[in-house]
Amino acid sequence: MKWIIAMVLALPAFADGGRSAARGEDVLLAASGRHVFVVREAEQAGDWDIAHLDVEIGPGSVRTIHTVGIRPEAIAAEGARCWVVLPPRDADRVARLVISLEVARHPINGVWFANPPGPPRVLPPVPREGRVAGIIATPSELLLAFAPSQRVARGIERPERPSGPPSPPASEGDAGDEAAPDILERGGMLRLPRRGSTAWEPVASPTDWDRADRIVAGLVDRASALVPAIAWTAVGEDAWRLSILEGAGDPPW
Repeated sequence: MKWIIAMVLALPAFADGGRSAARGEDVLLAASGRHVFVVREAEQAGDWDIAHLDVEIGPGSVRTIHTVGIRPEAIAAEGARCWVVLPPRDADRVARLVISLEVARHPINGVWFANPPGPPRVLPPVPREGRVAGIIATPSELLLAFAPSQRVARGIERPERPSGPPSPPASEGDAGDEAAPDILERGGMLRLPRRGSTAWEPVASPTDWDRADRIVAGLVDRASALVPAIAWTAVGEDAWRLSILEGAGDPPW
């Protein structure tokens, strides 16, 4: 896998398929064709709804398909399915959760609903450390981007810490924990194939990624297909860089 980096003068326009946003003050939404998934505050205080909009029908089609008890960090979509990254609730949770929801349309009344009903699919866990910058969905894989710490991005060296006893081994299911220290400091990329995968795999980051500041993750339209890309600025720079991941994953299935 190879990141191709270009400098652009303004924020690039991402293709609709799988746009994602990271946590912050902005609205979290992801679009793929006629499907738009948006995170909005629920009527119940403290809860957040994941709602679906059919753009071919219009605003009257907005329906909540799932509710979570904490504000998601990022969302992406591909086709009629979305993926949502949830932050750790407390210090006792050893990993982040990534959930997956798909919608189907009722053949009689035309209403979109979560299919199957009930709890969403839970993907292999990702490290709790670090700041999620965005998630990207393609027909064959998911890519999760972590931003570097602001201290590292600004070139501030971390003081040496005294060595201590070794950490206990991670329990089964704590996938990706070995990557957590580096993700916490310098950020990075993790990849999850959508078929037959049991753990997230590390992906080489774009050049100078440890200086990344503002970050937007999504897809761009290449001659052959929509491919994963990240638009980002380096600390102290105004120009946006467009990093495109060439040769990522397997052909669509």
